[in-house]
Amino acid sequence: MQALANIAGLPSLDRLNLVITHRKPTGNNEETIRRQLESGNPLNARLVFPEQGKRLDF
Repeated sequence: MQALANIAGLPSLDRLNLVITHRKPTGNNEETIRRQLESGNPLNARLVFPEQGKRLDF
């Protein structure tokens, strides 16, 4: 995320929708990945974790 901020500029990424896909669903990996992304979100991006069969609206 920081590399993206360096390229685009931090203000342009505030509340940017980032759709997180291809998480590893075995065990508690999915929840671990989610916590890591949420805790390491210095850009204040809006992290979207889609669920199968549910529509995404932006």
